[in-house]
Amino acid sequence: MKLDPTLPWDTVFDRVLQSWKDSAYGQSRRPFLSEDVICEACFWDRYVSLGMACDEYTDHEWPHWMRHTLRDLLIELRCVLFDHLVDRSYAGETVGDYYRGSGLMPKSRQGEAVRRAVEIVSDHGIVVDLWLKQRMATLGRWPERVRRAALHEKSRS
Repeated sequence: MKLDPTLPWDTVFDRVLQSWKDSAYGQSRRPFLSEDVICEACFWDRYVSLGMACDEYTDHEWPHWMRHTLRDLLIELRCVLFDHLVDRSYAGETVGDYYRGSGLMPKSRQGEAVRRAVEIVSDHGIVVDLWLKQRMATLGRWPERVRRAALHEKSRS
């Protein structure tokens, strides 16, 4: 899946959900993911847990392959949005130029541009987190579509 961070975030998120559905048939048959045991990363993932808790169309937990696939896709989405942010122009450089390494220096040695870059990245992380929580709480019938797609290879459209 190739995500375009210049598109509206909701459009990019919808593409993530479509990839989740499109990969369901294959992912549900991968040995590691088809096992009943849920890996610790999936068990503790707050976005996946929220999506499951708000899934009003099923009365049971998602299988590991559903959790793991969605978790991986959401990590990719967050990375793409972060990379897009740090590549943006800022103070004659990029946000990333000022942000990288900022955690290794004492705040007293950070200039205004570095402090502001850290603030930009922090604010961005908060906004992405709130937005993802909202989207995961309102998945609608996507989990049901993903389950159905896992049953029939022909439904992968």
